[in-house]
Amino acid sequence: MKQYVKIYERPRDQSMVLISNAIKRRSKTTKVYRGSEDGFSTSLFHKLCDGIAPSLTIIKSEDGRVFGGFTTVPWGLVTGGKNGQTQAAAYKKDSDAFIFSFTHQTIHRIIKEKEEQAINCVKDRLQCFGVWDLYISDNCNLNENSVADLGACYTLPIGMKHKSEAA
Repeated sequence: MKQYVKIYERPRDQSMVLISNAIKRRSKTTKVYRGSEDGFSTSLFHKLCDGIAPSLTIIKSEDGRVFGGFTTVPWGLVTGGKNGQTQAAAYKKDSDAFIFSFTHQTIHRIIKEKEEQAINCVKDRLQCFGVWDLYISDNCNLNENSVADLGACYTLPIGMKHKSEAA
């Protein structure tokens, strides 16, 4: 199985077909949360989305880029540790997770050795795939704290290096 897929030679209207094939499922989708309608607060995102799996996230940036991620494990804070307290940050394993870019027509699979860090469930973040590979901040519409730093846990396009401007 290829870890990185370039979607070139496919019309952009077929992007969802490629995503559907990558998910390996044919199921009905239901919109659970939409930032432009529901607001961009982490508390509402977690109220509406925690415990739901699988999930497909599609993001359109202010400059028109369209990208997102897929996970088969539910978002939600992890309890445990001392006295059953909620952990401040908790990675969750998902060997089927991936992030994608419709803009660049690419799919980036989780690196096998990094499956334990597929998603990071933190109460003050909307979503975080990997270790900052794709991080969407609380109130992302009001700040510039969100980050896409591909390559820490998800595959890079051939020739691209982690921590480079392009990544």
